[in-house]
Amino acid sequence: MAFRQHILVAISLILCGLGAFAQDTEEAMSESALKLFEQENYAEAFPIYSQLLALKVESPEYNFRFGACQLFTSEDKEEAMKFLNYAATVREPPSLAIFYYALGLHLNYRFDKAIEQYGKYKSVAAKRDRESTLVDQYIQQCTNGKSLVSSFTDISVVQREILPRTEFYRNYDLSEFGGKIIVKPEDFMSEEDKKRDAKFLMYFQQDAEYIYYASYSEKNATGKDLYYIQKLPTGGWSKATRLSDVINTIHDEEYPFIHPDGQCAVLRIRRVQRYGRF
Repeated sequence: MAFRQHILVAISLILCGLGAFAQDTEEAMSESALKLFEQENYAEAFPIYSQLLALKVESPEYNFRFGACQLFTSEDKEEAMKFLNYAATVREPPSLAIFYYALGLHLNYRFDKAIEQYGKYKSVAAKRDRESTLVDQYIQQCTNGKSLVSSFTDISVVQREILPRTEFYRNYDLSEFGGKIIVKPEDFMSEEDKKRDAKFLMYFQQDAEYIYYASYSEKNATGKDLYYIQKLPTGGWSKATRLSDVINTIHDEEYPFIHPDGQCAVLRIRRVQRYGRF
């Protein structure tokens, strides 16, 4: 009898130890996934949230973050909706669950419902949430989207090719302009870029006197802005200088391209006139 009691006690201690180990492992995984999520590195956060969701399938937090990662990394935007919908409709949902549910509706062209959910998120959003600064812009995108979608015509796809997400830029041949698209080197990264582990693409001309590229602004105060650096007599590059507000706006500016003649510039601005996220 005494021996049996010792065995039961030993088993109990082992199970308690395993439970504590599992809890520590979950906490470590959750911290790692959250850090990647906040850096907008959804591809790497996705498999971690998949594991966390397997541990706690009813967790609204894990459901909405898993769904958001799927929204940004999968071609099938509808697949993420079951996770986002669940997380946003529990009794007391996390406020960000409502935002990403609205974004999922938005990206699936269900604009009226998206506007409704964005409004719901605004009523409960925390001021510290970076997403709260995007809501009005996204509501306007949905409003514009309703108008644009109503005037769509049939589109014929001439050719379709699937490219790796991380390598698509290599298919652009800009040799006739004397440059190429590259991943922005670490030497050109701002402190906010490094903090977010941001991987920007930029157009680079080795012989150019000025190079233009996008970076996160200081503390992300104005989102992504355009900067330039000047080649020094030593062959190195100057410190980055932000372009004026004539170019930089309250929206995100990215992918500047300056024609070799210096007379033409092309860039992308994520304005509210667009109805998609990108």
